[in-house]
Amino acid sequence: MSLNLALSAGISGLQTSQKGLDLVGHNLANVNTVGYTRKTFNPESVVLNGRGVGVQTGGITRSVNAGLNEELRSELATYTELNTKDTYFQRMQDLFGTPAENSSISHKISLFAQEFETLSLEPDKSTQHLSVTRYAQELTQKFNNINDKLQEMRLNADQDIASSVTEINNHLSSIDTLNEQITQGIASGQDVTDLQDKRDTELLGLQKLIDVTSFERSGGALVIYTTGGTTLLDTDPVTVSHAASTSVSATDSYGGSDFAPITANGQDITAEIGQGKLAGLIEMRDKTIPSYQAQMDELSAKLKETVNQINNRGTSYPSVANTYDGTTKFIAPSTQTMELTNGDVQITVFDKTGAQAATAPLSTIMDGSAFSPAQADLGASGPWTVEQVAARVSSWLNDSSGGGLTGASFAYDTNTGTYDIDLKSNDYSLAFRDQASSTTGSTAGDVTISYDKNGDGTADETVMGFSSFFGLNDMFVSSDNQWLFDSDVKSANWTPNVNGTLQFSVPDATAPGTNPPTSLGTLTVQGGWSLSDIAAAINNNSNLSANLEAEVVQDGEGYRLRIKNRAGDDMEITQTGGTGLITQLGLDHSDAGLSGSLALSSTLVDDPSRLSRGAVLFNSDTGEYYVSAGDNTTANQMAKAFQTPISFDTAGGLTTGQRTLSDYAALSLSQNASEAASVETSLDYQATLADTIDLKVSEVSGVNMDEELAQLLVWEQMYNASAKVISTVADMLDVLNSIIR
Repeated sequence: MSLNLALSAGISGLQTSQKGLDLVGHNLANVNTVGYTRKTFNPESVVLNGRGVGVQTGGITRSVNAGLNEELRSELATYTELNTKDTYFQRMQDLFGTPAENSSISHKISLFAQEFETLSLEPDKSTQHLSVTRYAQELTQKFNNINDKLQEMRLNADQDIASSVTEINNHLSSIDTLNEQITQGIASGQDVTDLQDKRDTELLGLQKLIDVTSFERSGGALVIYTTGGTTLLDTDPVTVSHAASTSVSATDSYGGSDFAPITANGQDITAEIGQGKLAGLIEMRDKTIPSYQAQMDELSAKLKETVNQINNRGTSYPSVANTYDGTTKFIAPSTQTMELTNGDVQITVFDKTGAQAATAPLSTIMDGSAFSPAQADLGASGPWTVEQVAARVSSWLNDSSGGGLTGASFAYDTNTGTYDIDLKSNDYSLAFRDQASSTTGSTAGDVTISYDKNGDGTADETVMGFSSFFGLNDMFVSSDNQWLFDSDVKSANWTPNVNGTLQFSVPDATAPGTNPPTSLGTLTVQGGWSLSDIAAAINNNSNLSANLEAEVVQDGEGYRLRIKNRAGDDMEITQTGGTGLITQLGLDHSDAGLSGSLALSSTLVDDPSRLSRGAVLFNSDTGEYYVSAGDNTTANQMAKAFQTPISFDTAGGLTTGQRTLSDYAALSLSQNASEAASVETSLDYQATLADTIDLKVSEVSGVNMDEELAQLLVWEQMYNASAKVISTVADMLDVLNSIIR
C-alpha cells in the first residue's frame, strides 16, 4: 500500500510541476500582451487520514492590486479628459492666435483704429475712405470666422460625444459577455483569470470615457454604475444614448434643450458625468467654447455700439447723403414713445455746396412752429410716439420750410420694423446735429432720449443721440436677436430684491407698426426669486409657454436668464410701471452670436464715400450751419474712441471693467493662451502620474522574465524529483515482483 501511495505522490508531483511549467510558459508568451496579469498558483499537500499522499495545484490566481488598479483607472480617466481639452484648446489657439500676430482679432482692431487716424489727416481722400471700409470688412470677417469656427468646434464636440457613447455601449456589451463566461467558468471550476484580464481592460477603456464605480458579485459578475448611482450594467447592459446635432449656433445651449441629453435607458445622466473623455467634451461644448463666444460677442457688441454712436454724429460731405436706412426695430411705433430729456437735435438740409438750405430743431418741428403755415402743437419735448416724430419730420421735409422736397419720406418699413429716410432728390443732403439746446448754434453733444417701449408712460430705456436712436447712419450692422433676451451674468444664488411685472409683447400681426403691440402675457416676479425660479415660472405658465421658452445658461462661472420667442419673431420685454426689476436683471436683447453676423453697412459697401468723417458745423458770422469736405471732426472722435477705455460687461469669465477695444481683445486672447497652457501643464503632470502608477501596477501584475525563469527552474526540479520518485518506486516494484516469483 505504501508503494502505491508513493507512486501516487510522485505522479501528482509530476502533474503539478507540469501545470507549473505550462503556467510559466503562458506567462512568458503573454509578456507583451496589453492588460495581461501574471498568473501564479501554489502547490498544496494532499493529506489522507493524516498522511501526505501527494500534491495538487490549487487555484490559479492573478497578481492584482485592486486598489492600485482603481487608482490607475481614475488617473487615466483624468488624463483622457485633459487630453480632450488640450486638443480643443490647440484648435482655439490656432484660431485666436496671439495679440502680436497679424491675424489676431486684437491686431485687426488696432489696424482698423490706425485707419481712422489716417482718415483724420486726409478726410477728403477717396482712397482713404475705401481703405477704412476695407479694414472694417476684414475685421467683421475675422469676427464671423471666429464665430463659425467656435460653433464648428461645439458641433464636433457634440458629435464626439455621440461617438464616445457608441464606444461606451461596446465596452458594456463586451463586459456583459465576459461576465457570462466568467460566471459559467467559475461555476464549472475552470480557470477564468484570462477572461478577468480582458474584462479589466474593457473596464479601463470604459472609465477613460466616463467615470463609473463597480463591484464584483460573489458569482464573479461585475456590476457597473455611474458615480451618480445610475446602473449601466447588472444582469444586462443598459443602452446609453445621445443624438448628435447636425448644426450648432451661438444661441444653442444644453440648458435650453438645444442639445440632446446623454441618457441611460431614457434617464438623463449628463449631469452625473464628472470625469473622462465625455466630461471634457461636455465642458468644451457647454462652458469653455461658449465662454469665448460670449467674449467675442461682447467685444463685437461694444465695437458696434462705439463706432455707430460716433458715425451717427457725422457727415460725409461732399458725398450726397440723401437716403438713410435705419437699423433700430420698433414693434409698435404708434404707441412706443420718445421724449427729449436733455438737449435737442438740429435737422438740416444742405445743398450740393454744403450750404444750409433749411434747418429747424426737432422741438420746433414737433410743436408745429417750423411750418408755414404752422401745424398742430405736439409739444416741444414730448413724449411723442415714434410714428408722430417720423410723420412730422416727413411733413417738414415736404414743406417749404424744410426745403420743399416733394415726396421726401421718413417712413416705417413693415418688413424690417425700421425707419428709412429718402429725400427723393440728388441735389440735397440731410444731416443731424445733436446739441445742448434748441438755440441755434448751441454746443454740439448727444441729445438724451427717454424711450418708452410699451407706452405705459414710464421710460424703459435712455438712448443717446437722435440719429443713433433710429440707427440711421450705422457703420456696423448685424442680425440682432430681437426674439431673444438675456440677463446680465449672475452668480448661481443671485436673486433680485424688488418685485416687478414683466410684460411680453410682439408686433400686431395684421398691421405691424400701425396697431398697438400684441401682448403675449405678463409675469409677476417676486423679490428673492432666482434665475431658475423665473425661468420655471415662465415655462410652467401655460399662456406664456405657448409662445415663450425660458432657460438658464452658463456663461463663464456665472449664469444668464435667457427668454426666447418660440416663433422667432421680434419681441420686447418691459416692466409694467417701472424699470427696477429689468435693471437689476440687466434684461435686454441678447448679443449671443452677434460676432457671427457683424457686417459693414451695405450703404458703405456700395459707396465708401458715405463714411462719416466731418460734422454739421455752425458759422457764427452767418448764423447758419454748413458742412465742409475738409472737416475731420468725426474722424478725430473715432480715432480717439479706440484709445479711450469703455465699460465692458461681464462675459465669458472676463469681469466688468474699463478697457479699450484692442485691450479687451488682447485680454481674451491672453486668457485663452493661459488656459491652454494650464491644461497642457496639467496634461503633462497627469501623464507622468499615470505612467508612475502604471509602472507600479506593472511591478505587481506584469510578467517579470527573471522571476519566471527562476520559477521555471523550481518547477523543473520538482518535475525531476517527482520523476525520480516514480522511477524509484518502479524499481522497488520490480524487486518485489522478482521476490514473489
